[in-house]
Amino acid sequence: MIQRPEKLFFLFKSVNSLNGVGPRIGNLLKKFLGDRLIDILFHLPVNIIDRTYSSNISLAEPGKIITLELTVGSHIIPKNKRLPYRVNCFDQSGKIDLVFFKSNQKYLKQILPCNKKCIVSGKIETYNGNKQITHPDRIGSIDQLNEIKTIEPVYPLSAGLTQKILNKLVKQITKNIPDLNEWHREEIIIKNSWTSWKESLQISHNPKNYLELKNNFFTRERLAFDELFANQIALSIYRKKIKESVSQGIIGDKSFIKKVIDNTGFKLTNSQFSAINEIISDLSSSSPMIRLLQGDVGSGKTIVSLISMLYVIYAGYQTAIMVPTSLLANQHFKNFLKLTHNLKINISLLTRLTNEKEKKKIHNNLKNGTIDLLVGTHSVFQKNITFKNLAFIVIDEQHRFGVKQRMALSNKSINLNTLFMTATPIPRTLSLTNYGNMEVSKITEKPINKAKIKTFAIPLSKLQSIYERVKYNIDIDLKAFWICPLIDESETLDISNVKKRYEELSKLLPKKNIGLIHGKVPQDDRDKTMKEFLDGDINLLVGTTVIEVGIDIPDANLIIIEHAERFGLAQLHQLRGRVGRGTKDSNCILLYDQPLTQNAHQRIDAMRKTEDGFEIAEKDLILRGPGEILGTRQSGLPDFKIVNLEDHMHLIELANKETNIVDKSDPLLKSIRGEHIRNLLHIFEKEDAIRYILSG
Repeated sequence: MIQRPEKLFFLFKSVNSLNGVGPRIGNLLKKFLGDRLIDILFHLPVNIIDRTYSSNISLAEPGKIITLELTVGSHIIPKNKRLPYRVNCFDQSGKIDLVFFKSNQKYLKQILPCNKKCIVSGKIETYNGNKQITHPDRIGSIDQLNEIKTIEPVYPLSAGLTQKILNKLVKQITKNIPDLNEWHREEIIIKNSWTSWKESLQISHNPKNYLELKNNFFTRERLAFDELFANQIALSIYRKKIKESVSQGIIGDKSFIKKVIDNTGFKLTNSQFSAINEIISDLSSSSPMIRLLQGDVGSGKTIVSLISMLYVIYAGYQTAIMVPTSLLANQHFKNFLKLTHNLKINISLLTRLTNEKEKKKIHNNLKNGTIDLLVGTHSVFQKNITFKNLAFIVIDEQHRFGVKQRMALSNKSINLNTLFMTATPIPRTLSLTNYGNMEVSKITEKPINKAKIKTFAIPLSKLQSIYERVKYNIDIDLKAFWICPLIDESETLDISNVKKRYEELSKLLPKKNIGLIHGKVPQDDRDKTMKEFLDGDINLLVGTTVIEVGIDIPDANLIIIEHAERFGLAQLHQLRGRVGRGTKDSNCILLYDQPLTQNAHQRIDAMRKTEDGFEIAEKDLILRGPGEILGTRQSGLPDFKIVNLEDHMHLIELANKETNIVDKSDPLLKSIRGEHIRNLLHIFEKEDAIRYILSG
């Protein structure tokens, strides 16, 4: 365990150390934000309430929030429980009622004693010609005027927490934030007019106007840059740790490549050959490879990864490929067996569906080295699995591994080369946040014999004609997908959900099997339905976006995406990639609801005009922002605490540039500034990176 510097101890104290935090509030904070003070510090306000408007009762404007100095007159107890409890108050200009429903009379008499002056803040209303404040936001004694008459930050809340509680806790923390030495170069601070880390936090939690709430305000921008810089530094350290490992370099025999390509039945593109050569060149170097292989859906990444693994196998080492699901692993396994049938290669499959007897056999064969290539899911990297001489692992990035998990894979071998594959082209700026300066290979061409996909945009008003199109498709024994955006009925969104559409299509096609798949269906049932679709027992698959990524169903040539206007552009492109996997030309129908917003119109128009995933990724970044680049929670991007990629995109390249400066001048962070950067790494809990530095 790495010991944090003493000056940071305060930031990582338990929330229970704060005044006013008992077991109930403590548990609420832990569940909502975390159990350390720094978790509250990184929870920034999203709005403000201006309580500085003050007047007398006669001049108070209805509809406005006001802070008044009042004298309590009398308490009016209602005759029945359905009527409100009223407290008559006055000042020199007139009278006003404070109104409470379901009130605690004893408590109200305690905080509003008769004939005493008090401070009250809330929204002015009129009822029967009289002014009143219903459930005042703030009630205090006369000496609390300056405390109440302020601009109050408003925070996102969880059930059981109130603004009053959170504000009090934040004030306790912000006044005790430690003074830390600056970790950024003075030139950067001056150029961007940034305040110190401590001041930036204090200002961010005490905004004076709406401008200060914006993510591009200089205080929030500085805090976001801190987080991006810490992320880039950590990535650089993790990467350097692996790259500095001792590696003999892998020199294999390329003679097998022609046999494998002949087995595929098609020619590889120039992009595929370039990627293979880049990977082989990396593998033969004196340090382990860490490379990202980007390629559009259906661009042929898998054959590139197989040839790369075979190169390593022919040099005398073991390899493995890890994919997200058992179904996809099984598909790869069968495909690899077919493509290597005339090669002396031992390939095994390991997933959660593998029986215990077979698992034991695989474990033994991995240990004694008789397995050359292991295909599997996350089970590949269970602690009890030992390889004899693993040298190369391919990871499908649908796993959405974090950086630490990725780099921890190196523990499986002292000489582990790693290739990450992603089916979604990622713009450079986003790639930097997730991979740092990792070497990248791109497959930019589509296979020569790849089927064409025509994309049509059709309004939902023509739904009946789409039903007929689906019926025709199935009658000639082809397969189709129907994608819906919701699982259940929504009271707020008038969108046909997946269950309703499934029922309607079942009535239309009573003699044909229709499958239903969505996030609430158990994984085993999903696997069964997908297998039935793959095997031809099901002709139409109705589902949400959980349909398998990467599964090849050559005779699926039609996909209908309902309410396409509600999907991100890159997500639409990913869904479109479920068809056109065979030799038959395919169709993608984007069903949209009118009227379309300008943004939705641009997304659908882009889908109709191009199949280029790299072009679509850049367009999606412009139209929807990085948070939606792959659709909800599919980006694999880090879970940032402060960074909003849409507003802070411009800081990523700067963070990368500053990291490169540190890499060249002080890679082990031994200088005075290096020690300050270590504090930053501690703040964002990059302890593993610090551990690597200390061990190096």
